[in-house]
Amino acid sequence: MTDRTLLTVAATLELATGLALIASPSVVVHLLITTEVFGAGLFLGRLCGIALLSLTVACWPDTSRAATSSHVRSIQAMLLYNSLAAVFLAYLPIGLDLSGVCLWPAIIVHLGLALCFAQAAWKMRALSA
Repeated sequence: MTDRTLLTVAATLELATGLALIASPSVVVHLLITTEVFGAGLFLGRLCGIALLSLTVACWPDTSRAATSSHVRSIQAMLLYNSLAAVFLAYLPIGLDLSGVCLWPAIIVHLGLALCFAQAAWKMRALSA
């Protein structure tokens, strides 16, 4: 998979999740950890959705050839995000005994993307050396 394709896939997934969180944080949280969200949690869920939309915009692949430094930063940003998201989401069922129908698939997707971005970062580092 090319770096551009990897960034596009990851950004598209985050776009969908961000829009879902903005529209209905309760549904997303229920699918992930089968618990209810109310009050301030709804606002924070929507804020997380906005953050994911921002990450999507920041990491959407640039079509110009002069975008190599932003390309590297996008890969680094997505590597960090997906690594931390995988660890945090894995903590929910293991450490807190919270789980829903979409939690393990979300963990697997974030872990897989983290590994792909790690490989892309490694490849870029080898090419620049």
